[in-house]
Amino acid sequence: MRFVGRAHNMPAWDIGLTDEVRSAVQGDLLWEEYLRPLASPKQAGFALHLAIFVEPYLRFILEGRKTVESRFSARRGVPYKCVQEGDVVLLKRSGGPIVGLCRIADAWFYRLDPCSWDTIRKEFTEALCAQDPGFWKKRKHASFATLMRLQHVRSIAPIRCAKRDRRGWVVLRRSFAQLSLLEPVKPLVVAFAGRMGSGKSTLSMGIAKALRWPWVSFGDYIRHVATSRGLDCSREALQHVGSTLIDQGWEEFCRAVLMQVNWEPGQPLVIDGIRHAEAVDALRQLATPFELVLVFITVNDPVREARLRQRGVTDREQLRRAEEHPIEVQVGTVLPEMADLTMDGARPVEDLLQEMVTWIQQHEVGERRRLFVDPVREVPHGRDGRLR
Repeated sequence: MRFVGRAHNMPAWDIGLTDEVRSAVQGDLLWEEYLRPLASPKQAGFALHLAIFVEPYLRFILEGRKTVESRFSARRGVPYKCVQEGDVVLLKRSGGPIVGLCRIADAWFYRLDPCSWDTIRKEFTEALCAQDPGFWKKRKHASFATLMRLQHVRSIAPIRCAKRDRRGWVVLRRSFAQLSLLEPVKPLVVAFAGRMGSGKSTLSMGIAKALRWPWVSFGDYIRHVATSRGLDCSREALQHVGSTLIDQGWEEFCRAVLMQVNWEPGQPLVIDGIRHAEAVDALRQLATPFELVLVFITVNDPVREARLRQRGVTDREQLRRAEEHPIEVQVGTVLPEMADLTMDGARPVEDLLQEMVTWIQQHEVGERRRLFVDPVREVPHGRDGRLR
């Protein structure tokens, strides 16, 4: 998807607003330079937001007393996971004009529970100017929270805004990177591994769909071979077929899997169902000179067992034997140690998709980095919320 002209998500009442904002900061070299890309949206590396404030909090921000803004909600919605470092926020008085703007220095996202509530109150009460107990009482039923550290706050001459709806936060313009998925510098092959019930297939198919990359599956290929041989698709039969394909040689096996989508070296690809270190090695040779990244999906036992029950897998002893089969055993031993990126499959798939797509976009091909997405905290890698 290529970006041409005005952003498609700009509301009708915003006509000319960005020009007025740029005019309002004339003479301020910092803001003049920073907002220059708004004249050419294709170059904009930041998103533009409109936030509505009531007093005294708007005054506190403009005076520099309130350095962190928060948005709490019962349901997931903007600005949760829709803001990032560098974005610009226009500050609008409730029922009145836009009177200031600022830049987001940091953003944190929380799924609220007793632990995260305690963290927010301990670390941010002063910066939020939230010493009044009533502040917390009004938000006690919230399930999501977005906190943003603000910098370069500036008052501007009032700009009339014809917004009439009741939304407290509006994404006026997404960054170009958000509007158009950026291809990595070089094609990338992303391979997924994980135990049965980890969610690897759901995530890998979601990534392929989001990036519009082809998707192949070792499991699908083995089922195809089993069917062509007149065999059933029981796990025992599939494991037997898999063993015979391995005996023919890893390179031949992997080439056959990739040929499901007529893949050729130099093309991006998502691969599901890695079960052996030898498969990773063979695929890396086939992908040369481009890079293959191995993603391992973990999952806790209660979530995994619930998913397997939904599939009709209820016999624990049978499951244990299946996972101890030579076809499966490396999934729980060798592959987790080989992984370039580990993600918690018990987390919401939409969160994992967003983080994975962002990581792929930002990944520097050729730089081997060991990454881990913390399965507990919503902000896994420090307070900036970005994968490292």
